[in-house]
Amino acid sequence: MGFSISHRHARAFGGTLLLSGIGAVVGGLIGTALLVLLPVLELRPSSRPPFDLVFALTWGGSFGAVVGAMVAPLAGWTFLRHVPLGRAVGATAAGTLVGALIVVPQPVIGGILGYVTAAILSRRYKAHRPQANER
Repeated sequence: MGFSISHRHARAFGGTLLLSGIGAVVGGLIGTALLVLLPVLELRPSSRPPFDLVFALTWGGSFGAVVGAMVAPLAGWTFLRHVPLGRAVGATAAGTLVGALIVVPQPVIGGILGYVTAAILSRRYKAHRPQANER
């Protein structure tokens, strides 16, 4: 008795790994960027330097990568299934970054709201956009 996996399941697993990898890379970049930008955008003066790149890479990048690796496959296989990959990644990344920068006191909540808003708008845009044969 051996273990066998169908071609369909292998493709789904590969797609999930791809989405997870893209989510980790983009999430890591966004997390790092936010930990670099947020202290610079702080309104109150601080005695510490504006940013610490090692801290931003270690903590912001790690947190963003873990969240991105978990959320990207979930959103990609459910809510953003019919949205082109490039648009889904770009829109949700931009939404996360803008949301986190707008809600500076709580950037994690802002990032979540930005991600969800961008995902909804991407899906709605895809749903209402005429197909090539309908033009």
